[in-house]
Amino acid sequence: MRRLSSYLPATTRAGKFSPVKAVAWLIGLAPAAWLIWLGQGDGFGPKPVTFVLHTLGDAAVWLLIATLAVTPLRAILRFNALILARRILGNFALVHALAHVALFVWSEGVAKAATEVVLRVYLTIGLAALLMLIALGATSNDAAVKRLGAEGWKRLHRLIYAATPLAVLHYFLQSKNEITSALLPAGYFVLLMLWRALNARKLGAHPLALLALGVVAGLATAGLEAAWYFWRSGLPPLDVLAQNLDFEDSFRPPWIVAGVPLDFALISFFLRRRGRARRP
Repeated sequence: MRRLSSYLPATTRAGKFSPVKAVAWLIGLAPAAWLIWLGQGDGFGPKPVTFVLHTLGDAAVWLLIATLAVTPLRAILRFNALILARRILGNFALVHALAHVALFVWSEGVAKAATEVVLRVYLTIGLAALLMLIALGATSNDAAVKRLGAEGWKRLHRLIYAATPLAVLHYFLQSKNEITSALLPAGYFVLLMLWRALNARKLGAHPLALLALGVVAGLATAGLEAAWYFWRSGLPPLDVLAQNLDFEDSFRPPWIVAGVPLDFALISFFLRRRGRARRP
């Protein structure tokens, strides 16, 4: 029988405090805390409902990316306890998505919101992602694992690989012709899916594989941006790609996406060296 303390938010099944769970809870609560802090002044700007609506939606997308990042980080860092964060982050993604939709329905009215969802493709896509997240959240508990069986539960929870790109596409379509903020989570999603392909070949934590992953993911992100602007606005792809060579203001998303695996390649390299040094 489980201890009563094991049901507290940041504790393990044994009832012990879990730093990993505590950090996951802090990450999940951070968007609400930020909104509360901004709400003390005029931080919401001239359109407060729109600002909060977008913030909740952005948070849901980023929490989905964080959820998918748990497994790669666990493998690369050799830190199995990270798995404790996955369910928490996924459930917080659902909470923010529900709040995002609830605020939209409240601001527009039920009848208009329903009409908009039917008529506007990006809203239909967003709703499809939400329904998948609801299915995941409703079965994100030990009772569901027992009821569905381990294999059935795993098959159902592969829906996250469909819900996340739909949520990112919703973000892209909503952003229209300014997709910089949407491009970063999209690039990370591509990166995480490419990592899974590497890991299927037992290369997910190899430093050289991670270096190659960074290059490919960065190029894929740049290509995605160029393809999007060509489709939406007819901008020449080479002109869009050339913007990534302008470093006057800041690093653009393709460079940021490419840089993450490079950092973890170094970490993996040192972990491997330390592991070899400890061998007798």
